[in-house]
This record gives sequence, C-alpha cells and structure tokens, in this order.
Amino acid sequence: MDSHAWVERHRPSRLSDIAGQEHALRVITAMVEGGAQTLPHLLLYGPPGTGKTSTVLAMYKQVCKGKARRNHVLIVDASTDRGIVMVREQIGDFVKRRASSLKLVILDEADALSPVAQGALRRIVEEYASGTRFCFLCNRVSALSHAIQSRCMMFRFNPVKGPAMASRLAKIGEHEGMDTNLLAAAVPAIIEASDGDMRHGVAMLQRINSDTGEDGDKTIINRHCKRRPCLSPSTWRDGTLGTVSSLLRSGTPIIDILRSLVDSVAEDSVAEDSPRKTGGGMSTLLSNMMVLSEAVHDASRGTCPEVTLAFTLQQLM
Repeated sequence: MDSHAWVERHRPSRLSDIAGQEHALRVITAMVEGGAQTLPHLLLYGPPGTGKTSTVLAMYKQVCKGKARRNHVLIVDASTDRGIVMVREQIGDFVKRRASSLKLVILDEADALSPVAQGALRRIVEEYASGTRFCFLCNRVSALSHAIQSRCMMFRFNPVKGPAMASRLAKIGEHEGMDTNLLAAAVPAIIEASDGDMRHGVAMLQRINSDTGEDGDKTIINRHCKRRPCLSPSTWRDGTLGTVSSLLRSGTPIIDILRSLVDSVAEDSVAEDSPRKTGGGMSTLLSNMMVLSEAVHDASRGTCPEVTLAFTLQQLM
C-alpha cells in the first residue's frame, strides 16, 4: 500500500475539481479566463479544509496554461514566520527576482501576521503588483488590516456540504481501489465526523482503507471516525472538568472539544430557564463566542491543549 498522503495525491489540479464553494469558484474561473494581468490579489477566508489553498494553486496553473514554474510560486506559512524579517527577506527577495511570467505569493494562516509585518507587506503589494499576485488565506479575516483587505477581492469559503464531500470521497475511494462496501459505509460516517473539513475527511478515508485489522467494517469506521463529543452547559458553567479531561486522555482532538463547547454555550444562552436570556443575554453570548473563537484558532495552530482549554474555561465561568 502506497503510504503517500491522499490529501496531496488527490489535491485538485483544476478549479472544476474543487468540492463546494460554487459562488467563489464561478467568479474566480471567470477571472482566470480574462488572463493573468486581469487577476486581482485575493483574500480567501474560512474554516480549515475548505479548499482555499487548492483553489489558489489550481487557479495559478490554469492562468499560466500549464506553464507554471515552481520557482514562480512562494508559499509562506505565516503561523511560523509572522514578522517583519520574513516579509523583507523571503517575500521581498522573491518579488524582486525577474521572471518570464506572473509570480504568485501565497500567505497561509495570514491572520497570524503581526501588525508591523502587515504594514510592510502592504507597501510590497502596492509596489510589485504588476508582476506578482498576492493571495492571503486565513480563518479570521478580522485579524487582517483594512489596508490589506481593501487591496484584495475577498471570498468566504464555507464548510464543504455533505453531497459535495460525498462525491469527492467516492471518487477518491474508487481511484484507490477501496472495497465497495467499506467505501459506501465510510462516506456517511466521515461526513458527519469531519464538520465540512475536506482535508480531514480525506485523511480519515485513507486511515480506514489502511486499517489491516480483522474487525468488521463498522468497527473499523468507528475507530477512525470519532464524532465530536457532546458537552452539557454544566461542563463549562460549573467548572466541571472531569468530562473534558477524560476526552483529552482518550485522544479527542482539542479542536473538537472546543467546537462542542461552542454548541454548548449557544444552547445554554438560549435555554428557556437560562438567566442569560435576560439582562444582557446577547452580549454574554457574543462575549463567550469571541472567547471560544480565539481558542479554536489557537488550537488549530497547535497551542498546548491543556493550556488552551483551561484558560478558555476560566474565562467562560
């Protein structure tokens, strides 16, 4: 069995192959057909695994008509290189190089860029716009300065819906020669467990296919498709950490625990007997959601689970 990650092997090479995001893809495809020089800077934002990076790479291949060169594309992970030095050295040096065709700078996790780095980047975007296009990818668009937002065409990427994900997973499974019955049973479970994250869904599909155990299909699927835990409002409101600690020890991803807390907070805030329904209930809800949003973002960037969770619960109580 080839161990190469299916996520990369089956990364869409054409815009038409990307699952979901019909509105954004329709507009971007029309821009590509207009030629390289008419292509604007882009800002794609939304949850992880919704096709932002794949869209930009496929767009670049199409606009260069198959003649795209690797040395004409710079991909920067702003969650690790977020400061002024990265902007000046990596991006600054790259845009100054001569090239025979359009160059592309992709800033992944752009919402992690420091304010100073964003200011320096704005000037570079303005100065080298004739030969370079910048694509900002992020989860939280509010973390990017208005100066950067105003220089880009913005598109929101939503979680991939069930039918679109099912179609894509089925194609991948068939291409990889998965057992037909296992594939048919796995797809619905993956859709439910992935929360619209296509990258996570493809990774689960590969793990299921690679499971060489002698258990039945249902056991194999349940082993790799862990659904988001259900947490009651008392878990955070009363400071009851037993359930959360148990979930962490069992290997439940911190991101799933935090997303469950989002559902729990929302449920508690609108409950019939909740004191939060009156006396500023909406402001409390918004405040709690902001706390959780920051925690989900930190967790997605690899912040220590226990620290993130403990700090979040302390703020909610």
